[in-house]
Amino acid sequence: MRGHLHFAQALLSRKPKLAKELDSLCRLSLHLASAEGYIDILKELITANPDACWARDQDGRIPLHLAALKGRVDIIKELVSICPESIREKLDYGETILHLCVKYNRLEALKLLVETVRDDEFVNATDDNGNTILHLAAILKQVQITKYLLLETSIKENVTALNRNGFTALDALEHCPRDSKGLEVKIILLEAGVQRNAGRSLGEFPSPAAQRNGGLVATKCKFWNNYFENVGKRLEEARGNILVAATVTASMAFQAGINPPTPDHTDAAPAPATDKYFEDYLGSFWG
Repeated sequence: MRGHLHFAQALLSRKPKLAKELDSLCRLSLHLASAEGYIDILKELITANPDACWARDQDGRIPLHLAALKGRVDIIKELVSICPESIREKLDYGETILHLCVKYNRLEALKLLVETVRDDEFVNATDDNGNTILHLAAILKQVQITKYLLLETSIKENVTALNRNGFTALDALEHCPRDSKGLEVKIILLEAGVQRNAGRSLGEFPSPAAQRNGGLVATKCKFWNNYFENVGKRLEEARGNILVAATVTASMAFQAGINPPTPDHTDAAPAPATDKYFEDYLGSFWG
């Protein structure tokens, strides 16, 4: 339908069941309209199929989720006004729509949803790993979202929340690669009073599952290190062979240049090439 309202209206009037047709990713037309921001078409589709608000695609996402991850604020407002309870629908791994906004760095969508729900329990909800949206914002080093959560939401009253690994948001950040954004987020967390879990230290061993995953990562790293090391050796060998071949070619070209064939004097002895001339020639050849 590509945002063409009149065309969409004509199709739906002739064949209303199109609003219930799924594509190869189990998405309805409402999913696509929500993701692309076609608000007028969205209204027509909901009129034709009101239950579409609750339909999940192959990734378990309803149309509201797609609007959130795309940051479609107008679409979010429309869907929430039509299906207000859809805002509490969770994704896989227990993530809320707020987790989705943080994951895709959609600050304006996050603000709208927090202000719409006005429910501290919902704002402080955790996923299956025990991560609040503050944990996630810290892990992903989302600077503006971290500021907003600690200044404008009830998250600031629950900064000591621990995930399933026993990490506060600050602990979780400390386990991520360090960069300038991470440092900025760390300062924001510290200024807001977020502390490390006193019962844990950064030197503690990871869980058995983490050890298994770490072993797998180490194995993969070793494989790729060996692979690129061997590739480098082969490239050096090839480079050496090319240099040798080029040198031989240059030598032959030089000899041919200073001693061209003389068919009328087959018995004439070839003029000797001096080392000095040859060296000068090679020097000019290689730059």
